[in-house]
Amino acid sequence: MSSAKEKKLLNQWTSSFRIFFDRLLAKYAVSEDSTLKDWQITIFFLIFLCASVLGVFTCLTSVFLTIKLGKYYIAAFYSVVYLTFVFVTFGRFIPFRTRAWIGTGSFYILGLINLLKFGPVGSGRIWLSHLQLLRA
Repeated sequence: MSSAKEKKLLNQWTSSFRIFFDRLLAKYAVSEDSTLKDWQITIFFLIFLCASVLGVFTCLTSVFLTIKLGKYYIAAFYSVVYLTFVFVTFGRFIPFRTRAWIGTGSFYILGLINLLKFGPVGSGRIWLSHLQLLRA
């Protein structure tokens, strides 16, 4: 009986999760007659949505690590960049061109600061390589 309850709860949770994302992504739906700009906006939103959702974990671990190392300014910088990602992702009132420049600029600055502070062993080169893919 417990497994039936668990299955029912899991089905309710997944259906509400699916409904939430269907409503969220409906704003960015594209069709065959969509323009290139529509596709750019959709791809940009999906990339930054993933960065915002999955970035919570990496941001928290990076902030805790840099605080432990005593580099408080880098911890503040990571927090500001993460908030910028969230702002760019959900700030639909900002024109797309401005959001794209802010978003890609955040990738560049994050990569540059990491490269300058931690050298080639840090994550700066990863951020800079992702920037090239995002700008393409």
